[in-house]
Amino acid sequence: EWSAYFYGPPRMYVGFPNITFLASGHQSGYNLFDMDTADGSLPTAVAHKRVFIYLPERLPELEAIQNQYPNGSLRQFDGYYSSPLFYAYEVDP
Repeated sequence: EWSAYFYGPPRMYVGFPNITFLASGHQSGYNLFDMDTADGSLPTAVAHKRVFIYLPERLPELEAIQNQYPNGSLRQFDGYYSSPLFYAYEVDP
């Protein structure tokens, strides 16, 4: 019931085994998308609920999504060796 947009490239891509393991139930190109373009366009979501996942170096791009999808919820996820590991901005209309 979620579409996920991954702001990981060029460091990580949805095709990496750890991403597909963590995002079980998601398929690359269907409801899990690499956001590696600078034009800001989003692939068509298959679900109304959306999550935008950002690696720390791509977090500045969040502002554009927050303008397009206000009232979302931003969460920070810390890792054992890295803090923050990633951020998730969840939009549930």
